[in-house]
Amino acid sequence: ADVDGAQAPRAIQAKATVFHEGEYVRAYADAGFVCAPAIRVAHALRAILGPLLARHRLRWVWLYKAMRGGAQLRPHSDVAAFTVNCWLTPDTANADPHSGGLLIANGSYARDEEFSAIRVAYRRNRCVVFPSRLTHTSEPIHFKPGYENHRINVGFFYGDPVTPMIPIGEGCDLAQCVI
Repeated sequence: ADVDGAQAPRAIQAKATVFHEGEYVRAYADAGFVCAPAIRVAHALRAILGPLLARHRLRWVWLYKAMRGGAQLRPHSDVAAFTVNCWLTPDTANADPHSGGLLIANGSYARDEEFSAIRVAYRRNRCVVFPSRLTHTSEPIHFKPGYENHRINVGFFYGDPVTPMIPIGEGCDLAQCVI
C-alpha cells in the first residue's frame, strides 16, 4: 500500500542528530534516532493501516539520506513482518522523475540476478508498505546537488518475521501497497 501525504518530514529531520557516514548518512534507533516525532508517526501509521499493522509492534526505525547521485541500496529483504518506507525530500529536488523510487520483487529473487519488480515512483510524503520478506531495492538516485536536496527515507519496521503473514489479497494487494 502507499500512503501519500504522511506529513512528518520536518519534525523527524530536525530530531535526527546521530548519523553514520558513507554512501548514505544513516541514523538508527539503537544509535540515537529515537525521537518523539518518529514514534508518533510510527503509531499514526499503525492507526491508518488498521488491520494490516494492528497486531504488530514497532521493532525498528532508521533514517537514510543519500549523499551522492546514483546511490542505490543492494536488493535485500528486511527482518520484520511489514516494512513502511517514507520519503521526505521535496519532489522538486528529484532531477529525474524515474529515479529515487522503490522496486519490489514480483516473485522470487536469487542473489546477483535481475528481478521482475513493481515500481513505486518517488513522491515526498509517500509511504510504501509491503511484507518485509519481499526483496526490494531503491532505484538509482538522481537528485539535484546540495545537502538540502539529498533523498531522505525513513523506514519503520513492524512485527516479527515469524509472525503469520496476511496473504497478499487479504488486506494488502502488492500492486496497491502505497499509502
